[in-house]
Amino acid sequence: MKKILVLLMALAMVFVLCGCNFAVDPDSVAGVAVEQAVTVVARFLESVILVAGTWVLSNIGKEKSLSNTSKAMGLLFDVTRQTVGELQQTVVNYWKKASDGGKLTDEQIKYLHEELLRLVKLKLDEPTKALIVAGGADLDALITGAAESYIGVNAVTIF
Repeated sequence: MKKILVLLMALAMVFVLCGCNFAVDPDSVAGVAVEQAVTVVARFLESVILVAGTWVLSNIGKEKSLSNTSKAMGLLFDVTRQTVGELQQTVVNYWKKASDGGKLTDEQIKYLHEELLRLVKLKLDEPTKALIVAGGADLDALITGAAESYIGVNAVTIF
């Protein structure tokens, strides 16, 4: 499995570096083709990571001693998905309508990321956060990963 992932990452890097070669004229057919190929590879890798995460969580859920950790992770992911939806409805849609081309600025993206982390941590109770951190997980990384996964699945671009 590791060999396949390393091979896919190397292939992705080759495509990205080829894309740099066409950076002079990004509207050329080759530039667009490389950009689309990188997007497809990135989506594939996101899917692989999502499937691997689901598999790991299902194996964690099978262990009785780790059932509380599995429930805490599930709660974290649910709260993250809920918060992403709230930010989408309350902030992102308005910003996209107000901007040229419907794109968010880097400052807006940074603000959304910080607000997502703040809101999710505010919604989670202390024992749940403590259990996840005690398991050796990085809470910020889990929140960001769950949000990006949810956004990718729902074709919503917040980050």
